[in-house]
Amino acid sequence: SYLFQKGACTRCGTKIGVGYPIIEIISGALAAVFFYAHGFSFPFFHAFSLSGVFLAVALVDLRHRIIPNAFVVVGLLSALTLAPQVAGINLEKSVLGALIGGGSFALIRLVYRWLRAREGMGAGDVKLSILIGAALGFEGWLRAVMLGSIGGGLAGLYLIRAGRAKTDSHLPYGTYLALAAITLQLWQVFA
Repeated sequence: SYLFQKGACTRCGTKIGVGYPIIEIISGALAAVFFYAHGFSFPFFHAFSLSGVFLAVALVDLRHRIIPNAFVVVGLLSALTLAPQVAGINLEKSVLGALIGGGSFALIRLVYRWLRAREGMGAGDVKLSILIGAALGFEGWLRAVMLGSIGGGLAGLYLIRAGRAKTDSHLPYGTYLALAAITLQLWQVFA
C-alpha cells in the first residue's frame, strides 16, 4: 500500500514514515512463512495472528513504552481459542503457561518494587508474559524470557557503549520479549 500511495496519505497528503512499509514487508513475510508451513488452516491463523500481535507490541513498546491492553486481549483470545487446534499446544498447556508466565513476572515486579522502592518492570510486561505463556506454553515462555533477556541485554550493552544509554536507563523489555516470541514461532516452523 505504501508504494501505491506514493509514500503519502491518500486523504490528506501527509508523508508516511518509511517504518510502515518495513512493517508491511515483515508482516507479509510472516504470513508467507506460516502459510507455507501450515497452509490455510487453524495453525496458520493461530501463528499469524499471534505474530501480528507480537510485532505490534514490539513496535509500540519500543516507540511509546506501553503495551496496550487491547493487543494482549486479542492475543489471548487467539492463543486460548485456537490452542486446541495447534499441535504441541493444548488448552491446558496454554493456561498453565499463562499462569506461570504472569505469576512469575508479577512476583518479580512486586519484589523489585519492594526492594528498590521504584518500578523495575511495567505492568505491560507482566501482561505480555501472560500472553506469551498462553501462546507458547510454559516451555516456550521460558525460552522467550531467556532469548528476550539476552536480546535486551545485548541491546543495552550496545546502547551504553554507543553513549546512547546509561547503566540505569530503562529499556522496553516488552519489545525484546515480543521479538523473542516471534523468533520462537519461526523456529517451530523451521526446526
